[in-house]
Formats: sequence, C-alpha cells, structure tokens
Amino acid sequence: MAVRRTRHGRRDLAVLLLGFALAARRSELRLLDWTDLEVEEGLAVEVWRPKANHEGPLGVPFGSSPATCPVRAWRRCLIEHGRQPVGPLFVRIDRHGRIAHPMHRHGQQIGDPSGRG
Repeated sequence: MAVRRTRHGRRDLAVLLLGFALAARRSELRLLDWTDLEVEEGLAVEVWRPKANHEGPLGVPFGSSPATCPVRAWRRCLIEHGRQPVGPLFVRIDRHGRIAHPMHRHGQQIGDPSGRG
C-alpha cells in the first residue's frame, strides 16, 4: 500500500496499531514519551491513565502478521527515520514529510512546543 511508504502513513499506522494494542485513548497516545517505552521481546509501555488503576507497564507483543504488528509498525515509523530517542514518541509531520516545527500565529507560539502530534 502506497500510504505506508510515506512518513505520514507510517506514523499513522503505528499510532493506530499501538493504540489498538494498548486500548489507549488519543490523549494517552499523545502524552507518550520515549522514556515510557522499554524494548524487550516486544514493547513495555507505561501509559498514564486517569480513569484506571494499574501498576507497571503494559506489554505489547509482536503480532502474528507483519502487516498488523504494532511493534514492527512502531519500529518502521520511528527507528528507520533516525529520530533521537528523546521527547515525544509521536510528533507532528508537515505536508512535505518533515518533522514540523512549533506552530506560530501572529508571532506568538501556539500548541505544544515539543511538537507532539
């Protein structure tokens, strides 16, 4: 599928599959940082959930199908693009496929300065 070859497509697929595997809300995925992940035999993700009590990270194993595996999608999206493992896990991407800079309106910075998606 051609959409998965673009930076947008890889990010969106990783967000969708990881969100489904974690049963996470959009707000929970948006708050994920690199420090919330541990890579072992899959992923261990520490998700902040205001309405649920849980202790420790949630496990995300490798999927049986490479096309729908959240761990493989995450690796393709983030590791292959050479981003440094600091800051937000998922960032905004502009229409040209570049990681977007902080947004400004009338000279004032708006939105999240870290570039969260």
